[in-house]
Amino acid sequence: MALPRQIPTNGEHKEYKELKYDIYTFENNGVPCAMCYGGKRSKPDWRYRFDNTAKRTNYINNFIQERADIAEQNRVYKADKKAQEAEAFKGIRVGDIFHESGGWEQTNCTYYQLISLKGKTGTFRELHQTAVPGSESYMSEQRLPVKDSFYGDEIKARITGDRANTGYNKAYKTDPDQSHYCSWYA
Repeated sequence: MALPRQIPTNGEHKEYKELKYDIYTFENNGVPCAMCYGGKRSKPDWRYRFDNTAKRTNYINNFIQERADIAEQNRVYKADKKAQEAEAFKGIRVGDIFHESGGWEQTNCTYYQLISLKGKTGTFRELHQTAVPGSESYMSEQRLPVKDSFYGDEIKARITGDRANTGYNKAYKTDPDQSHYCSWYA
């Protein structure tokens, strides 16, 4: 259960809706103070005493400006990321090969082929693999996908940019002639 916010009774409240901050300015025994709550939090993000009201006003203005700058950077980052993903998605075609790798003390290598695409949801089939001749080592090797050599059931996965959420890991679009490392340490 969330506790109610401690709101000073003798102060002023200023809400910054676009940044989701509430700042209260007040005096405690004649000393200028301020406290700030972010979002829906019941505990203040900060609560400070200041030497004078000018320092308090300066601190609050700098705090809000920093948060506005961060919000703008996040907005630009998200817009750029969305544009990059949209551009990468334009290159996705039925028949493309996706590679997924991961594991603990081993590297599991899995290839998928996109067999149909509806919107941003793809239907994939897992592919057989072959070792790259001469790459074999002690419990490891480079592997290549065998295009159109399917096994297993179909997998539906959401495609974001050049990757698909095929399960535990993400599968990334890859060149069918690009080999990938695989290992099976004991």
